[in-house]
Amino acid sequence: MTGPDNRASVKDMAELPKVIARLGLTPNVPVLSLVGGAAGLTEDIMPVVTDLLAQVVVPLLERLGAVVVYGGTDAGVMRAMGTTRRAASAGFPLLGVAPEGKVAPSAIAGTAAPLEPNHTHFLTVPGRVWGDESPWLFAVASAIAGRAAALTLVLNGGDVTVIDVEHSLARSIPVLVVAGTGRTADLITVNSPDARARVIAESPITYVVDARDHASARERLSALLRTAGRTGA
Repeated sequence: MTGPDNRASVKDMAELPKVIARLGLTPNVPVLSLVGGAAGLTEDIMPVVTDLLAQVVVPLLERLGAVVVYGGTDAGVMRAMGTTRRAASAGFPLLGVAPEGKVAPSAIAGTAAPLEPNHTHFLTVPGRVWGDESPWLFAVASAIAGRAAALTLVLNGGDVTVIDVEHSLARSIPVLVVAGTGRTADLITVNSPDARARVIAESPITYVVDARDHASARERLSALLRTAGRTGA
């Protein structure tokens, strides 16, 4: 079902194409799924993240007419994306995807997470805890991208970010990890002490760039978002 302010809810993944159409989002365009730190993104890392978004990510997304799919709550990398997009007067869509038990009016009083105020569209999906939205995030990305490219960008992050990345790879959506943004993003290396992080790093569609090397980040991001889609069903 759809509601005011470009918001909708969905219960069945088979309904996604219809719900996306009712939201007014155009399919077969590049899609960037942004995952990473929320409350755990610290003040010392935030300038690194916002600088990369402002100098590299947001201008490229605007040129490509891409869609961003993200958690959509007002924290961490999601807040950084929203404020950076607004500051740049960019027009690309920001689609939030979150579990209804965390953001919907039916959430337990006082526990509903505030939405990132710069989102243009919002989709609630089944779930009661953070991480329940992870498979939906990439189902949505695949449905919008269609024949175009889909890519997951990892900035900082915690345990849910690992789940997100695993779902991205399961759908054959490439992952671009930004080292130097802390926590999960810095843990994903082939020599990581964490077994799940090593598996992610060893995937042939996982790429790593340095947060402060904007030229290399721009080149890799551009190449991945311009590649014809090969996302899984």
